Amino acid sequence: MDTSDQDHDHHQLSFQAVFMATLLDQLGAAFLWPLITIYINEYLHRSLTVAGIVLLLVSIAMVAGNLLGGRLFDHWKPYPTLIGAAILAVLSTAVLIWDHSWPWFAVLLIINAFADGIIATVVNAYAAATARQGARAAFNTLYIAVNLGIVFGTLLVGVLLPISAPLVFAVATGAYGLLLLVCIVAFRGPIILRRQRRPRHQRGVKLSAPQHRRNQSVVLVACACLASVYLGYALWESIMPAHMTHLGIPFVFYSFLWTFNGLMIICCQPLVNVLGARIRIDHQIESGVLLFGVSFLMLVGARNFWMILLAFIIATVGDMLSLPAVPAWIDQLTPASQRGKYQGLPSIAMSVGRSVGPLYGGVLVDHGNYAVLFISVAALILGLLVALVIIARRQQLTRE
Repeated sequence: MDTSDQDHDHHQLSFQAVFMATLLDQLGAAFLWPLITIYINEYLHRSLTVAGIVLLLVSIAMVAGNLLGGRLFDHWKPYPTLIGAAILAVLSTAVLIWDHSWPWFAVLLIINAFADGIIATVVNAYAAATARQGARAAFNTLYIAVNLGIVFGTLLVGVLLPISAPLVFAVATGAYGLLLLVCIVAFRGPIILRRQRRPRHQRGVKLSAPQHRRNQSVVLVACACLASVYLGYALWESIMPAHMTHLGIPFVFYSFLWTFNGLMIICCQPLVNVLGARIRIDHQIESGVLLFGVSFLMLVGARNFWMILLAFIIATVGDMLSLPAVPAWIDQLTPASQRGKYQGLPSIAMSVGRSVGPLYGGVLVDHGNYAVLFISVAALILGLLVALVIIARRQQLTRE
């Protein structure tokens, strides 16, 4: 082994670094996301429509970041891309400490979301490229990091915001500062690309153009399913507090749902890893999406807290099965040379679902009722699931 090889090995990116980067990025974002609507409405005295427009622009900025991050990962240098985005995230939150008036609050959040989009895609692409235990187990583990960040971030915001808004922005800046430090120290040096772990029947097979096109259509429909699931998630965040209050359920029970959700994911995700070794990845995703769709049908008749909790548990199990498996499946279906591009797609799907959800929910509740909303979301999720099953099976048959 020559010295250059040893030097190469010295820079091997540890999965712990990818885990920490994901955790800190999610933690920083979790301080800002839940705050947008409340802060614009109650502190800056702007209408909910204005808050909705800002949320939409934040989502668009994040999608732009996802696309640019993927492009730069594939065609430029991942390391400076990541460092630049982390610096932008630190600066945008640091300025918020001093100036969080209108419209700077909105502008800085949009800049932060753009940086966040780049970070998420590049870190995901690093994870797919370097995971020694295979992409599937890697993304399951990263999913725990995402949820740890969200649970701690949202809990802390509830505690810190009543004390002072600048304190929230200071803590968010601290999280992004630590992220920047981890990126500078742990991500430097060349990436040692993991050879793609394809299913056994595909190994050593170069994808033909029609095969690549078919795989692409599976990837796009899988991402559409992901977007519909995130649209459902956004309704739990935006519409459900009002719905539960209408049913006479105290707000504290609503916040308990999310704590329960986070704890359930952190405790049960290792079981999903065990399951992953025994069941095909496409079957795992399909069963997860099915459960998520069914949970919305259960909400139609849910009139008390325990029925809502049961629907939420089923949604959470569906979420645990499907969400972390999608990027791993995409990694199997797509060429390694376009990893950045394709690993950006799940993040884009999530952003689209998140941004459309509250608007869609608001319009349907205003012009219809909650039952119509829940049935329409279940129909959307289950309809896309049927499309995914058909396309995935057809792709499998042509391959065999």
